Amino acid sequence: MKSMEESRSAKLIQANLRWLKEKVFPKWTAIGLHKESGLFVESLTFEDVPFQGPHRAMVQARQIYSFSEACRMELLDTTRARETVKKATDAFLKYYLQPNGSVIHSIDLSGKPVSQEVDLYTQAFALFALSYAYQLCAEPRYKEAALKTLKYLKTERQNPAGGYTEIKNSQTLYQSNPHMHLFESMIAWSAVDSDSNWKEEAAAIYNLCQDKFIQKEGLLAEHFQPDWKPQLENNRFLFEPGHHYEWCWLFHQYKKYCESRASVEVATTLFDNAEKEGLSADGRLVYDEIWSDGNVKKKSSRFWPQSERIKAAVMMNKGAIADQALETLMDKFLLIDQGLWRDTLKEDGSYADVPAKASSLYHILNAISEYVKYRPRIGE
Repeated sequence: MKSMEESRSAKLIQANLRWLKEKVFPKWTAIGLHKESGLFVESLTFEDVPFQGPHRAMVQARQIYSFSEACRMELLDTTRARETVKKATDAFLKYYLQPNGSVIHSIDLSGKPVSQEVDLYTQAFALFALSYAYQLCAEPRYKEAALKTLKYLKTERQNPAGGYTEIKNSQTLYQSNPHMHLFESMIAWSAVDSDSNWKEEAAAIYNLCQDKFIQKEGLLAEHFQPDWKPQLENNRFLFEPGHHYEWCWLFHQYKKYCESRASVEVATTLFDNAEKEGLSADGRLVYDEIWSDGNVKKKSSRFWPQSERIKAAVMMNKGAIADQALETLMDKFLLIDQGLWRDTLKEDGSYADVPAKASSLYHILNAISEYVKYRPRIGE
């Protein structure tokens, strides 16, 4: 007889796969795509009205991943998924990729640039999306484009102290988060292609995180000076529990796909500190931002840290935590009947008045995918 926990996790798997297959992808395929251009919409209101404003490259990249992963999970017809991803990726290269390899921030629906800023966050997701498109569609030019973007970063965006500069609103910043997604993209490429560039770059970011991003308290800072010393306010720095979970998961992915000898001891520290410092009093919700002295800066809870907790928990063999985190995501954020989701639960218990963002599916699908793959393997 199956244990109660096994029955619980099996039901969660069945419910989430059914939701994705019957509600989410039918809706986002039908009204979440511009059929002529191949571009994905930015968001849908809860009345199923698409947002008509600028189309960010990051959203296109995340949706290329989502439709590719949905194909792998057999949530979409293979032929249709491949056609959708290919059309979207071709549009991405046509409208966003620049001759020097950089990727601009956003365009309008006609393809005209709205913002030509080349933030590191967007470059990271461009590389990430191209790895999934390459795996699904086997187009050599997708790899060529990715190598071009990586070359741009190495030649024009390197920080002498290591890593890369972030550029937002014409300001040069130094942040760990875009490096985390660049790390993710290098691991994704390493999983599907043997080119040494991917593992070399992944190793550099792995070392930068261990040496500079993670502080002696075992907490990972978000914002830095050019020499990678944390930005302090009242002798404390800011960290995000959600990113602790995300880095924890990525360290395990790095060991699996890039360097089998890599230590993942720090992943345990990041996970444990997120559990200790980053949860609501009832232990169910992940808070958004915490100060390094333990005080909570933001008691709001966005949906995505809950998703990252799921991924980290299954990777750490914490089955009960993964179950609880997925139940919280479903109960508090997913609109099961609509195939949509809420973004932010505020401290007062109300929700932020924002539509269902297309970019959110990347987090949700990745969490469910990892739960489906690894939760059944965890002993009780």
